[in-house]
Amino acid sequence: MPPLLVNDNVRTVCIDCGTICTFESRNGGAQLGQWGQPGVRQEGGSTFSSLTYQLMRCAGCSRGGLAFIGTNNNGGARALLDF
Repeated sequence: MPPLLVNDNVRTVCIDCGTICTFESRNGGAQLGQWGQPGVRQEGGSTFSSLTYQLMRCAGCSRGGLAFIGTNNNGGARALLDF
């Protein structure tokens, strides 16, 4: 299953627990961590002017993950660029 961005979380198969699960960007309501990268990236016909690395954790086993998310200033569309 390819990783999908759903409500600021990533839905995919966890390689530790082996199930399709959600990698969450928050724990107890607090952001796990994120930082931005300056620059512009073109991907799939879209231009993303805001690039963010987001720390994630598997909701099942707490394995860590890192999502690379692009945000487009024309309406704020977000896309998962890498996980």
